[in-house]
Amino acid sequence: MRSRMALHHHHHHQQQSIRSTSDDGDSGSEDEEPTPSHRMAMYPVPHSHWFPRSLSFKPWNRVRAVKQQQQPSGGVLPRRLRIQVLRPLPVRVTKDIVETYQLCNPSFQHSENLNPKRYLTNPSIPKFNGGCDNENHDLILYYGCVFVNENATRRYVVKELVGQGTFGQVARCYTIETHTNVAVKIIKNQLAYYTQAKVEIGILHVV
Repeated sequence: MRSRMALHHHHHHQQQSIRSTSDDGDSGSEDEEPTPSHRMAMYPVPHSHWFPRSLSFKPWNRVRAVKQQQQPSGGVLPRRLRIQVLRPLPVRVTKDIVETYQLCNPSFQHSENLNPKRYLTNPSIPKFNGGCDNENHDLILYYGCVFVNENATRRYVVKELVGQGTFGQVARCYTIETHTNVAVKIIKNQLAYYTQAKVEIGILHVV
């Protein structure tokens, strides 16, 4: 009888200890915040093996660079790669591509005359008029070509082809002197179309 009561008392004491432990654990989880180590375990952060130096994103200072390269014995360390961030990379390789090439090679020179021509006339294969006209006697237009009037007072830069028909082509041109866009009609290089164009010009002067 005594052993049974002791066993019953021991079992009752174990239940109380388990209940108190669970109560303490619940209260501790509500009051205490997770430690940084526990937080890192719950929310792992991806690690990187490369960390940029802060010097890479600061203005270039020649005096500071020379001091860093000099050794205590008087010698000079090998030159290191200098990274100077001024503009976003897409701007440097598109809009400022010429300046980027000049930084790499100071003797680099750019000429717009060497740019590849983007032809607007179809077909663009030269055949007549010394290679200036195609098989339909249309003047072969390309983006950026310039027309000059008879008095040499206006320059018209071709920007795009608006239309192409029986009598010729119509191009949208930019006037350099007046900073305006105009439509220029280019007649085919044949006598019949040339005569018809003179009649149209006379009618426009009367109107």
